This record gives sequence, structure tokens and C-alpha cells, in this order.
Amino acid sequence: VPVSPVCRLLELTAEKAHCRAFGLRVAQTRQQFGTGVMNILLAHKRTLREVLVAAAQYRHLLNEALAIYVETAGNTVTIREELLVQPGTTSVQAIELAVGALAQHSSALLGEHWKPRSVHFTHAAPADAAFHRQFFGCAVQFGSDFNGFVCTAADLDYPNPSADPELVRYAENLANPLNVAAADSTPLDVRKAIYLLLPIDQVGIELVAKQLNLTVR
Repeated sequence: VPVSPVCRLLELTAEKAHCRAFGLRVAQTRQQFGTGVMNILLAHKRTLREVLVAAAQYRHLLNEALAIYVETAGNTVTIREELLVQPGTTSVQAIELAVGALAQHSSALLGEHWKPRSVHFTHAAPADAAFHRQFFGCAVQFGSDFNGFVCTAADLDYPNPSADPELVRYAENLANPLNVAAADSTPLDVRKAIYLLLPIDQVGIELVAKQLNLTVR
């Protein structure tokens, strides 16, 4: 399903329902990483860091329009999420849904050990952000230069109590043959990398290639 019409649908629904936090309320219902084999693969990874790496690796089976980038600086980790949409498409609800779903998944994986320092959105704050603060349980900053979380490295590396390497290997054996890139996916992946790296002044062909696990050539 193309992402831009979905974004418009979410925005229209939020407007008609007079619900500024509609995207977050949809995210609130998300308890699993996906369905079937992908839920098994992600839910049983050893750490949240491994989950994020796998989400990028299996993006063709999850959401090709969503880009995730993890940046570590000392003990601080920034998890950035971006959606690639057509220019002029409003994606406030969609990005809040994406960030909220990741928060739900992380909480389900780590329980009380998922304690982000802050949540960030590039769009402006709603008139009432009480539900946003309640949902995330931490500081919420609007008008930021990225969408996502700031947390500690320990959060990403805390052991998942439900981890099962055997189940992960089984799921990977099933998912790998299905995780085939579409013919036009490489330009999309490059666009994602540029979206993620440009705001932190790390864009360049070498860094884009590294983000995609490819050589420059």
C-alpha cells in the first residue's frame, strides 16, 4: 500500500474524529512487532539493538517507507525514525504512529527497563500534549530536528528475557527467501539513508554506502 495515501487517511481521520493524538491511540493497540514469522523473529532477538538491526534488514517484509537509524555517542543513543513520503504530504499522524509503535514494542520487549530520556518530533506541539506525555512517560519535545528517542546505551543492550536463538534461526530461515528487494528499492533505500544522515551532517557516498551495507562501487 503506498505510504502517502495512508498518511492522508490518518490525517483525515484525526481531523474528522477531532482527535489530535489519533496516531498514538492507534499505536497504543500495537502489542506485537508484526504477524507470523516476523513477530517471532523480532520478539526473540537478544536485545533491542538487535531488533532494530533486524528491522532494517527485513524492511521489505515490514515497512519499506520507514527508515530507522541508531546513533551512539558515549552512553547516549539516539533512535531516529523517518517516513519517505511525497513532497507536501502531511505525515504528523503517521510519524506519531511509527514512533508510538516502536515505544510499545520496546516496552513489551524490555518491560520496566525501557526508560527513554526523551521523545522528539519535528512537527509543532498540539494544543494539549497531555496524552503524549502520558503515553511515553517521559519528556516530549516538539519542533525538534528529528523524530524518535533519546535513551541510554544500556536500554538497547539490556537482555531480552524472552530471547530464544533457536526460534530466531527458525524464523530467519523462513523469512530470508521472502525478503527480496523490489526492482526499484535501491533508490528508495538511498533516499532513506540521505533523509537520516543529512540532518546530522554525515551525508556522503561513503557513509550512505555503509548505512546500506554496500561498497561505494
